[in-house]
Amino acid sequence: MESKKKELLELFIITYNRSQYLETTLKQLIGCPFSTFPITIVDNCSTDNTHDVFLKYKESFSNLDYKKNKVNVGADANVLRAAELSDGVYTWILCDDDFYDFTYCDDVLNELAKGEAAAVMVGWAEYFLWPNEGMYDTAAGLMKKRFPYFCVPTFVPGSIFKTDIFQNQIRTSYTNIVNLLPVMTFYVNLYKTTKKIYVSKKKIVVPGAQAPYDYTFLRVMMAILHTFYLIDIPSIRRQAFYANYLEPTPYRNNIRYTLLMQHPDSSVSAYSKFRYFRVLEWENKLLFIGASIISPIANRITLPSSFKSNLKKLFGWR
Repeated sequence: MESKKKELLELFIITYNRSQYLETTLKQLIGCPFSTFPITIVDNCSTDNTHDVFLKYKESFSNLDYKKNKVNVGADANVLRAAELSDGVYTWILCDDDFYDFTYCDDVLNELAKGEAAAVMVGWAEYFLWPNEGMYDTAAGLMKKRFPYFCVPTFVPGSIFKTDIFQNQIRTSYTNIVNLLPVMTFYVNLYKTTKKIYVSKKKIVVPGAQAPYDYTFLRVMMAILHTFYLIDIPSIRRQAFYANYLEPTPYRNNIRYTLLMQHPDSSVSAYSKFRYFRVLEWENKLLFIGASIISPIANRITLPSSFKSNLKKLFGWR
């Protein structure tokens, strides 16, 4: 019996109780160059009208599907659930609250059609100046060109991956759910190979960050720090961390993060602090040491409640 021909690309939209954001995303995808590929909404057991939104937009796409998990498996496991469902040569996992610009993406479609790239990177932080000439190189080669190879995948929709390569290592991805970035294991493993990655000529997607999340900023920061320790070369690890969390204002941000880690409400383990200290450059190591000495004294000073409230907003304390 002849096997069914694989689709070149399958898209998945992960969502949970955010039907209004899902609707906005679907509106952006209507008529875009990727709208003819299979698109599946992976609903993490929503209790709102997510399914109604699917029904409303089903006729606007040639192949829009909907799958609802029997239980809420968590946001990160739902990403891997989408990856497991894919039968396409390539897989693109979208969140439900981001922004897209499909003005030019012919190069991405052409690269996918070739089937040679292990991954195609299409977006990251809005502030990052995207290299408009496009790139095609190994992960190590992209790092040498100062492209933030390890940072782009921290934003799940920022990259399209070759499905079979990802699925072959998916058990490893599950182990990094504790650090909120399960897909990063794939890109760390890819760095150790000579497989090529394509960087699109134009940025197609940027984070929307419209919906609230359950994690504090510090929790996310620590998760990414521990994930970057999967990178076994200290200089590359440091470069990745600085590009992801200390740009575009590294000195100001490092003061913020260093002080945040010293606050008693932060509950940062000594192990995490040690890892953070190791990844810093020497001048920021001095800043960290200084904050560690001053912080216990400062925490004993009684401050007006309004001032404390402003500090919590500034540093993300809860």
